[in-house]
Amino acid sequence: FGASILSEFKSYYFENSQLSPAMNLVFKVKSKIKKKISSAVHIDSTTRVQTVSKNDNEKFYNLIKEFYKIKKIPMLINTSFNVDEPIVNNPLEAYETFCKTNIDILVLQNFILTKKNL
Repeated sequence: FGASILSEFKSYYFENSQLSPAMNLVFKVKSKIKKKISSAVHIDSTTRVQTVSKNDNEKFYNLIKEFYKIKKIPMLINTSFNVDEPIVNNPLEAYETFCKTNIDILVLQNFILTKKNL
């Protein structure tokens, strides 16, 4: 798992951070923050980071911003989405993978799926 974070908060949460819109960089999580975002922190105190800006991905940016308003954490857990198969490539594969996991919520295009819906 990694962290998708509103780009303007990256320096508050991570050491030596920079923009990482493709989620291909790893940063050390600042000590004072580790407990707050423990689900995203690897054993070596790092996390793979995706910085999200309004210009790059407005819908995802707005989703994270709404979560921030509620929980005061400007990030969501994110990962390459697959379980013992290649990364999902379309909504059907995403739904099928979601059904096989312990993931509680899946945001899929303009829909929010929860296990309660199943």
